[in-house]
Amino acid sequence: MKSGEVKKHTTFDDKGNKVKDYWGYDIAYYDIAYHRDDDPAVIQYYTDGNILAKIWYRHGMKHRKDGPAEILYTHRGSESDEKWYKRDKRHREDGPAHITYDSRGTIKYVKFYINDKLVDSLDDSLTKSALKKC
Repeated sequence: MKSGEVKKHTTFDDKGNKVKDYWGYDIAYYDIAYHRDDDPAVIQYYTDGNILAKIWYRHGMKHRKDGPAEILYTHRGSESDEKWYKRDKRHREDGPAHITYDSRGTIKYVKFYINDKLVDSLDDSLTKSALKKC
């Protein structure tokens, strides 16, 4: 593989169950920077093959422009958590950066982050000053 070339890898547990698909490029011996342009760079699986998590990375950092960079799923396939990241920091300017759902899909709680700092809401003055620095 050429240096910087994105390649798919798959890992299995000791029973032969697929654990993880991931895409990335070599940055050092046995070290990979997760990376994929438009799709999740990491997909983790439950032992029965159902998807556990999808995680978007750009050049080794959790990052996604148009949605959550990390989505966790229940064993039955419904979303349990959504987390927004910008350049590896929890960050979202137009809503909560972390949403957790209950088993019925109802929002259980939300958390707001700007540049990896937990804030009360997107309307307070500290948050507005942090947004100006983005």
